[in-house]
Amino acid sequence: MLRGPLLVAVVAAFVLLVDHFVDHDHTIPRQRSWSLPATPLLVLDHPCADSVSITPEAADQNLFKLNAKARHKSELANLTIAPGAVGYHGACPDTPTLTLTIDVPAGTSLKIIDADTDVTIGKGAGALAIASTGSGDITAGSVTDLTAALSGSGDLSIGRLTGAMTATLSGSGDLNIGQASAGSTALNLDGAGDFNLGGGSTGVLAADLDGSGDLHAPAAASANLKLTADGDVAIGQVTGNLAAILSDDGDLKVDDVGGDATLTMSGSGDATISHLAGHLSQSNTGDGDLHVNGS
Repeated sequence: MLRGPLLVAVVAAFVLLVDHFVDHDHTIPRQRSWSLPATPLLVLDHPCADSVSITPEAADQNLFKLNAKARHKSELANLTIAPGAVGYHGACPDTPTLTLTIDVPAGTSLKIIDADTDVTIGKGAGALAIASTGSGDITAGSVTDLTAALSGSGDLSIGRLTGAMTATLSGSGDLNIGQASAGSTALNLDGAGDFNLGGGSTGVLAADLDGSGDLHAPAAASANLKLTADGDVAIGQVTGNLAAILSDDGDLKVDDVGGDATLTMSGSGDATISHLAGHLSQSNTGDGDLHVNGS
């Protein structure tokens, strides 16, 4: 057994060794800031952050500004920053503490490649491209065009969209749009995630539903729909023509069609058109019911 001065020396050596490897003040917030030349596109590539806030109305329209805060110095050290790009070098921590606040000029386009980070985008962004594979939720005030691929459980919510929209939902995450004046919308709903449009129109709509996710929209300029699983479609008004294929359990409900309707039904899903102004062309070889103009 160690005694006396020898024991004291051993304990002191152990304390020094631990002190070498332990960051005693790891609970103290760490912060760094960058100012770089602005670019038309900002790419956020797996930042390994707890949260990211992007403001597309920077006071200085020539600069991209980033403020980073974390409880661990290594998280700041692993950030990779360049004009138009933010990323992370190395493995993400199990529980990230990093928070990023980013200011970009209004109209800046954004590309976000991520998994579990929650991202908030203010009003005034340009085109938005999303590839999300995890549980992180993304919220945007307003964007122009949208390209989205959601394969995880995270939701994408946009207040207002003014351009074209292309989205693939293959996970359980939902795509929610408050208001849209889209020229065209292309949707692939392959998973359990829903597409919900609160107001406005999808424009020319093409949608394939091959999962359990549902599609809800108040209006479309025209609609070309394929319901090949049990996902349902509900549209308030189609001002032009409607074409739909129903080959499984999914139901179709449209309140008003201003043009012609072409329906091919071979499954158990029902189709209802409350008011049809044009001609109906239909083939029904399945068990689903067809109701048009109250019949």
